[in-house]
Amino acid sequence: MTGTTTQIMMDLGDLIHGLTPEKATVTRERLRQMSLSVLAFATGCALGALLYALSGVWCFWIPPLFILITLPMRRALVEADSS
Repeated sequence: MTGTTTQIMMDLGDLIHGLTPEKATVTRERLRQMSLSVLAFATGCALGALLYALSGVWCFWIPPLFILITLPMRRALVEADSS
């Protein structure tokens, strides 16, 4: 995230300073994509904190449970692809 937020700030500075229309279009698109990444990261952090606040250390059981649930599905997909 450090690199992403640094790039966002550099892009904002470039846009404020002024760019050619072609470079500004590319910079705005990169800024939009990176901003969405930061928003998704922040949302995940907030949901993780909320889950921890609601369930305490029990929330640490959720990732291993997802793995145990999805392993048979993965095996079935691999077997289906190999046939």
